[in-house]
Amino acid sequence: MGTRCAIGYVNNSNQIVAKYSHYDGYPEYTGQMLTDHYMQKHRVEGMVLFGDQSVLMKEYLPTTDDHSFDTPDKDVTVFYGRDRGEHGCLPRTFNTVQEYTEYFRSMGCEYFYLWAYDRNQGKHDWTCWDINGTRWECANPRKVAA
Repeated sequence: MGTRCAIGYVNNSNQIVAKYSHYDGYPEYTGQMLTDHYMQKHRVEGMVLFGDQSVLMKEYLPTTDDHSFDTPDKDVTVFYGRDRGEHGCLPRTFNTVQEYTEYFRSMGCEYFYLWAYDRNQGKHDWTCWDINGTRWECANPRKVAA
């Protein structure tokens, strides 16, 4: 069984657009992958808009015409819709963090990631929390002191 997570961003309408990720959702993998490879708005939105996925990888766009669920390109995310032909895998939109968390918690997610503007830093950044509400750092993952 995978460590499931949800990955989302806050759009221009102040809504959360998010999707499901099945494997390696813990901060030491997904949190680090997000901060290492998904710090630009176009990459964050592009990755989320492809919908539900198996596991987050360094890239979200294929490098060959042969990329699929069965023969994925190296370091390219496999999306259930694009790469497996499944339906009902598009990202979902939420009005509040609570709605986002509750929906994906019901799908078995243990971690929740959100790309949003951080007023303290004056830039967009990733926030992570677990099913217990504990905050985690995404870069060099560790629990954030309460």
